Amino acid sequence: MDVRSTVKAIVLHEGKVLLNRCRDASNGEYYSLPGGGQAQYESMAEAVRRECLEETGYRVEPVRFCALMEEICLDPFIRARYPQYAHKALH
Repeated sequence: MDVRSTVKAIVLHEGKVLLNRCRDASNGEYYSLPGGGQAQYESMAEAVRRECLEETGYRVEPVRFCALMEEICLDPFIRARYPQYAHKALH
């Protein structure tokens, strides 16, 4: 069983939360917290720093762990075509 370890960042600045504006064919336009997959041998803190820099251009320093969520995709098409994204643990 492969579970993709994923990090997400809640970046707060002057009472606002940083979000990425995204668009894809399935969902249209939506907003998402910056983050992504954790590389092998990369700590969660390292992954948060890297993903935030890649996606937003901002350098961040993690302060605390906030939450853990599991996401299991039930769509058979997604499961077959993108099995590496069908079961994720988001930190």
